[in-house]
Amino acid sequence: DESLLSAIQVAVPETTAADIAASAKSMWDVRVERLGGGNADLTEKGTATGYAEWERDRAGATHALIPYWIELAVKATLALDSYYPDGDINYSLQADEMVDVLFTCVDAEGYFSSSDSNQKEYIVGLTGAIEASAETGLHIEEANSLKSILLALQETNGSWAYYGGTVDAASGAAQSTAYAIMALFAQGDEAAMTAAFNAADWLVDTQNDGWHSEGEGSAEVTEVDSECAWALYHAG
Repeated sequence: DESLLSAIQVAVPETTAADIAASAKSMWDVRVERLGGGNADLTEKGTATGYAEWERDRAGATHALIPYWIELAVKATLALDSYYPDGDINYSLQADEMVDVLFTCVDAEGYFSSSDSNQKEYIVGLTGAIEASAETGLHIEEANSLKSILLALQETNGSWAYYGGTVDAASGAAQSTAYAIMALFAQGDEAAMTAAFNAADWLVDTQNDGWHSEGEGSAEVTEVDSECAWALYHAG
């Protein structure tokens, strides 16, 4: 995102936006080469598909993190694609390859179940898959089904609960709600937008300096504050 790069440049004048982008590109490329199935001496380099599979496997028993983590990688590659559209690596293709891996893990045995709300981080599993589909235009039908599930889970106050934890669903969860907002704005149909704006109203109404991460009584976390702020940015 060029606006973010420019903001960093203002804070650190000796570093240019191009420097930051080049550093991000280098770190991502090495990450794919080494974690995406490459061998030790890199005579064989890893692939984006292999990297997504690595993200899948490192999630362990927290299966909802699979779509969440892979979507973050998709977002990174698309940012690189926008900055280096004619570069030596096709980052858009990398994003597509990772989304394909993501959707092989949705409702596949041993991975993320879209119908099992007992999973820890369940909501961010749904939202990761929805947003990755919207960002790449792939697996639209499957993502629409996940969106319907997500909408059905919205609380009457506009929030989403933290599933897999001990928080009362009625109290809402700032992090779950923030990721739902971002995914629904990315998907963008009328039902999604209506739900997202209602959720944004809830975030504004419940802000108390920052936000409680998993509902009233839980701790304020800077990470969650930033996620909520970013979600509200999407809401305009």
